[in-house]
Amino acid sequence: MQYYKELYLSEALCEKKAKIIWRLAHNKIQLHLYLIVLAVRGENQLEFFDAAMFRQKEFSPQKDECRVIGIADSYEEAVGLVEQITEDVLRKTGGVELREYFLKQMQDNEMTE
Repeated sequence: MQYYKELYLSEALCEKKAKIIWRLAHNKIQLHLYLIVLAVRGENQLEFFDAAMFRQKEFSPQKDECRVIGIADSYEEAVGLVEQITEDVLRKTGGVELREYFLKQMQDNEMTE
């Protein structure tokens, strides 16, 4: 997984960022944790899902492809972060091409592993 350098986090998770990333890297169980990622396929720009999904064998290979833009502690918080991300990109670029914006940021070394 790659993480956006200025990772969007739910307020309750801000102080736990390093621990959360470590636990994700080591495939540890984390309940009620939602990852907001760049869509890998299709026309979507962002997707979010429960982090527990990666503990399933079928999804493990996809883990390496993920570019994490945000982490939320509930479904509602994930929706709120997607809104915030969209507003931020709109303000910075004048458009809502989220995937394109973050891919460019990644090329400019704004992602960390």
